[in-house]
Amino acid sequence: MTCPRLRRLGARGLATCVLATSSAVIACGSGREPADSSRAAPSAGSWLSGSTEDRLAQVERHLRGLDVAMAEIGYRYGELVTAAARRRWTYAQYQAQKIELALRLAVERRPARGASARPFLDSALPAVLDAIQRADTVALDFAVGRLGTACAACHAAENAVHFNEVVERIWQRSR
Repeated sequence: MTCPRLRRLGARGLATCVLATSSAVIACGSGREPADSSRAAPSAGSWLSGSTEDRLAQVERHLRGLDVAMAEIGYRYGELVTAAARRRWTYAQYQAQKIELALRLAVERRPARGASARPFLDSALPAVLDAIQRADTVALDFAVGRLGTACAACHAAENAVHFNEVVERIWQRSR
């Protein structure tokens, strides 16, 4: 995480942000839309206002682009590196799976980034998960290193190489 405020948030703060975003999505609708959903009123005291389309646009603005997802992925990458180094297999698997989920959802929101993320999702991350599943320490060390390289390749493809310093810093801090 590059932002000092995000660094201070830590795991609890990140979880709070995710919970707040989830609550916003839930507040937008329960799945049972009124007959004329474009005129449905938000609940009293809700920060969402306007038609369903307006409320969805508000939620979309709050979810933002990839920056929030990358903050989560960066945090989880650090946790994954630490778990892999300490051979905490279950925790490493949990973090790898959450990285995959966060990135898949981010790419769903920003499909133009999909081609750059594809090698990460299709090759680098599955190799980490496979090494964890087999409890193969040599393969895991290699795969986690390759995962960082895949981060750098995606950043380069997206003209965001300045984030590679962050990836390296997370790697160094987490080992």
